Amino acid sequence: MALEQLEPQLVRSITLLSPAAYPYAAHKVPYGQEFQNVLRSGWDVSASPAREVIHSLGVRSLITYFEYDDPPIPRDIQTMYRDCVAINSNVSYHTIPGVEHNFRRPNVAPDARTSSIMMPCERLVGYLLISW
Repeated sequence: MALEQLEPQLVRSITLLSPAAYPYAAHKVPYGQEFQNVLRSGWDVSASPAREVIHSLGVRSLITYFEYDDPPIPRDIQTMYRDCVAINSNVSYHTIPGVEHNFRRPNVAPDARTSSIMMPCERLVGYLLISW
């Protein structure tokens, strides 16, 4: 996991945009079919190493999801990260309304989708400037 390599003395805050979480077993297999099999095997999200990493960072952390992030990020993973706020005062959680996982807005005609990316980007930037 990339966050495990973070050096807190060099970083004051981080923003995680639609972070995933994986079981310990997924960290030991190459990305591909075997990795997918581990994820589909059914695992306890609360036991993911991601929870421990978030709490041990020692820096301000903003965890952000889009309203329509499910799929690909399942709700139980989003809930695990949201619950980190109650345990760690350095962690903030925010949902950006009206946006899909790929930065696009739902129910927008395909030919207008590229321009629709601007609204979620502007919302994210606005939130980051106000929150941090």
